[in-house]
Amino acid sequence: MKIFLGYPSERLSDARAIWDFLTNLGLTVWFDKEHVLVGEDWRAAREQAQDEADLVIHLISPEMQSRAGEVQREIKRSLDKAKDIPPGNLFLIPILVGGAAVPREIASYQYVEYKKGDWPYRVAKSIARKHEQLCSCGPEELTNYIKAQATAGGRIDLKIHDVDSVRDLQADYFKYRFSNRFFDFINAEISAHVLAAYYDARRREAEMPESPELRSTWQCSVREFYRSDDWVSLTFEHFFYSTGAAHGNQHTTTLNFAGENIGKWTINDLFDSESSNLKFLLDYVQLDLKRQLLVSGYEDISFLIDFNEYTSDSNLGWALLSNFNFDNRGLVLHFSPYDVLAYAFGSFEVRIPWDQIHDRISKEFESMPKLNLPQSSA
Repeated sequence: MKIFLGYPSERLSDARAIWDFLTNLGLTVWFDKEHVLVGEDWRAAREQAQDEADLVIHLISPEMQSRAGEVQREIKRSLDKAKDIPPGNLFLIPILVGGAAVPREIASYQYVEYKKGDWPYRVAKSIARKHEQLCSCGPEELTNYIKAQATAGGRIDLKIHDVDSVRDLQADYFKYRFSNRFFDFINAEISAHVLAAYYDARRREAEMPESPELRSTWQCSVREFYRSDDWVSLTFEHFFYSTGAAHGNQHTTTLNFAGENIGKWTINDLFDSESSNLKFLLDYVQLDLKRQLLVSGYEDISFLIDFNEYTSDSNLGWALLSNFNFDNRGLVLHFSPYDVLAYAFGSFEVRIPWDQIHDRISKEFESMPKLNLPQSSA
């Protein structure tokens, strides 16, 4: 399998570090500083490598979002090629560096943030998935790395691989190794969440497609967003394509746990389902989404959903905010395509720091030592 690594010139050191990481996993990665020979037409060499690649990795930095240039054409070339890739097949992995925002052109692709969390493990898992899609065995170094990282993180990796001429249903998830009742509960919730989505995908699959490339496709991956002892926040990324549909769709779901005394909890629990808190959160989300759109160059933002409808109907409002993660910095609210904007805009995230909401949190949660919450001003 051939991998192409693209990057803006300002991030050469980051690109080289990522190239080193990938090549140490036994992978074949095209990197211009290692593969373009003196006197060679570098643009032609790069375009050939990009066209021949089975998988492309692009570093996205703040610098490239404020200027035109080769790196923009490079990403456009990858996006054009991605249009010919069968639904559900991996092709593009964006890696955000330097606190970059997600450009709207690649908003539909799941990204990782360089040097944050378990980004190497997540990239390695995606590359292993691509090997599976190509029906090839990945290098032994890659397989050993994934196993070692899963074990070190206290996890056992699990898979669903249900692929034939009618369906392509796959999931990567895990269970924790910790042997106590509470983590037995968390493991059961993870399995139930993934398996429910899997059997729903089987139920919705269409009849035999004309081409194997158009068969019903479902993918699910699970990642640990945050864990401190028995406080756990999990993210589930789903992709589904039904035979005959114009395009596939993706959405994010979450599970959150706060130890044995609270168990699994929802955003309603955190804010006591208070209408004033719902309005505050929806106003905050609306303002941040407008900010993100303006930063992306949109002057007309009238196509956002009508948030007044969600404020007046609390059931709709809390449902809109239901998929979230937490860590020691705050909440991250996830909005999948169609939640707040049309499909073409992709997914959005809104982060709310704890210092913006700690005075609104339920008494049950106000002493959350795992999260380093600010002291209440009351």
